[in-house]
Order: sequence, then structure tokens, then C-alpha cells
Amino acid sequence: MGSRLRTLHQFNSDLIIVLIGLHLAGLIVHRLLGEPLVAAMLVGTKRFRQQPVDARKESLSSTILRLRAIGALLIAAGVILWLWFY
Repeated sequence: MGSRLRTLHQFNSDLIIVLIGLHLAGLIVHRLLGEPLVAAMLVGTKRFRQQPVDARKESLSSTILRLRAIGALLIAAGVILWLWFY
């Protein structure tokens, strides 16, 4: 029982590190897109210099959406495999 709990603890600590990295990557991506999220998190309000990315009326083709979904799936599978065999 103790070894299982130790393994679970190690898995959770690795998972938290991965999630922190993904969170920081998301902040960087949104900063590059012109959305200052760090200031919004500290102050509680978000000010826009331009229209938000998700509010733009750009239509995405189904091919682009499928490629994004496959990419997200591959990234998630890579993280899971890395944690499994690490």
C-alpha cells in the first residue's frame, strides 16, 4: 500500500509541474496574441487593445479544427506517455 501511495504522490507532483508549464505556455501565447492576461488576473478586469481572439468573426474550416484537435490529442498523449514511463 505504501509503494502505491508513493507512486501516486510522484505522479501527482509530475502532473502539477506539467500543468504549470502548460499554464505558463498559455499565458505566453495569449501575450503574443495581444491579450495581457497577467495584469487581468492581478486586477480582476481585462482591457482590450484590440478585439479578443475568440470574438473575431474569422471562420475556421473544419480541416483546421480537426488538425487542432489532433494536435491537442497528440500533446495530451505525449504527456501521459512521458508520465507513464518516467
